[in-house]
Amino acid sequence: MYPEHKGQLARVITSGVERASDLLAKFKKEDLPRIAISVDMLDTGVDVPEVMNLAFMKPVGSQIKFWQMIGRGTRSLEACKHLERLPEKKKDNFLIVDFWENFEHFNMMPKDDNGPRQIPVLVTIFNTRLSKLEILLGDQSSDDFKRIIKDCRADIARIPLDSFTVKKNIKPVRDAWNDEFWKYITTQKLEMLRMQLAPLLRFVPDINLPEAFFTSKMERCSLAMLQKKDVTEIISSIREDVILLPTNLSQVRERITYVDAVMTPEFWRTANLQTVDDTRNALAPLMRYKRERHSVVIELGLDDVIDSRKWVIVKKDNQKIMVEEYRKKVEEKIEELASKHPTIQRLTKGESVNMEDLMKLESTLETELTSEELNLSPDNMLKAFGVRVGHLTDFLKFILKLESLPSYEQIVRQAFDSFILDHLYSADQTRFLRTVQTVFMQKRKLEEADLYEAPFTNFGVNAVEKYFSQEEIGELMELTRKLAA
Repeated sequence: MYPEHKGQLARVITSGVERASDLLAKFKKEDLPRIAISVDMLDTGVDVPEVMNLAFMKPVGSQIKFWQMIGRGTRSLEACKHLERLPEKKKDNFLIVDFWENFEHFNMMPKDDNGPRQIPVLVTIFNTRLSKLEILLGDQSSDDFKRIIKDCRADIARIPLDSFTVKKNIKPVRDAWNDEFWKYITTQKLEMLRMQLAPLLRFVPDINLPEAFFTSKMERCSLAMLQKKDVTEIISSIREDVILLPTNLSQVRERITYVDAVMTPEFWRTANLQTVDDTRNALAPLMRYKRERHSVVIELGLDDVIDSRKWVIVKKDNQKIMVEEYRKKVEEKIEELASKHPTIQRLTKGESVNMEDLMKLESTLETELTSEELNLSPDNMLKAFGVRVGHLTDFLKFILKLESLPSYEQIVRQAFDSFILDHLYSADQTRFLRTVQTVFMQKRKLEEADLYEAPFTNFGVNAVEKYFSQEEIGELMELTRKLAA
């Protein structure tokens, strides 16, 4: 991948490599090589305190050995002799990238790890199907069970048997390619498939990601149905994908009945595993044609859907208002704001505005448009205007065609840019603040206590106190309060 570093930055160190001991000594004592790739030679008994990153590329059979492998990274700062190799000359933590889910296998996942796990989408799909089989284990003669078995076997058939890594790890799971294995499924077989075979799916080449991600959503939806859980959010996400299909394409028009059905409440009220699977099979291959999702406004083309939903609900007295009347009330409110709000007036004239003005504008929109009388929620916005936007400034930009108005995401980014520049922060402090920016955009709010939780724990325990003074933390909280107002 990086030919300019061949033989320098990274070296393979195994017992079969010429002068392996010399290479190992260089890795321990010199700047190059900085990355050592090894099989069984560096797992135990090697002491390199400056190691900051471990990548486990194989399943480990012994928990004792696994602990020894983890120990390659646990040496503290006090043991390090080459501080120049450490980030900011510090070692508060180290990173483990576990490609084979050894932590799950040994039930060693950190209890405070609330961050998203990066699991390949085909592995997620396969494991979701195994979870459905586990629920249906008592009725293996049912059509649902047989259909899920067929899907699982189709997944397994995609694993490249000529892959070097697959060849090395296929022995304990080779029975999964035989018909006899699938005649009767047990919990032990499901566990073997989940722990030993599922990771092999990460080596499947040529994945159509839009199709795979949609398939994953549909599989999670049917699993939630089996578990009798709320599927509202998953259905909403599925609809957002489907509505981006261009209905003028012949491939989409051929399956328009599925497209239309997914958008109706009746479909989901009566849906079962069979109908969800049929819909998945019909629509997943079309996801390659899906239109780009715009960052500010998504024009959803929901005329038929809007016609079938003639009213919206506002908070005040839980009253229903006809879509046309509601749209008129929102437009009148925006016209009123445009006529008297100084920031909107300057934007309309093409004049520049500062960040403080934009944050105040967002606060005004929050107060005026989400009141009990209007309740401009994402659902009501979708019903009345046929668009879904991230924030109210984005909606205002869409309605008034104000190209000079930044999106809310741009406002937040610019606010953090200014904050970082004003304080002349270091690279580590800036990385921490960019994480704050990302979390804030996801949650639209932030409390000081959040700074001590994941994902900020990736920077170390109580890292915010190491990077910033209490006064600076207060300034950061004030910034997020203004942005969230």
